[in-house]
Amino acid sequence: MHKIFKSSVFCGGSLINPEKIEFFSDNTIVYKQNNILNHSQFSISLPIYNIISIDIFPKIFGNQIVIRSFNRSDIIANGFSDKQTKIIKSFITA
Repeated sequence: MHKIFKSSVFCGGSLINPEKIEFFSDNTIVYKQNNILNHSQFSISLPIYNIISIDIFPKIFGNQIVIRSFNRSDIIANGFSDKQTKIIKSFITA
């Protein structure tokens, strides 16, 4: 199973720096943030068993997702819809 969730401009995500949360079949989460201006990419990879908590903060447009882990490399992602955040939370807690 390989599932990709992308931030949306309509939900408060960035047009220039889109964010992605990917789930892989080996129980790994990868957070990617592309920067179109200088062609670089920021990436964090976490195994699901290292996750302590997942918090969802509603904003005016979309939601902010905060995923905390044991190794203190937290994921803070913006611009995801309500439906996407529910699915992401269910993948992590299942």
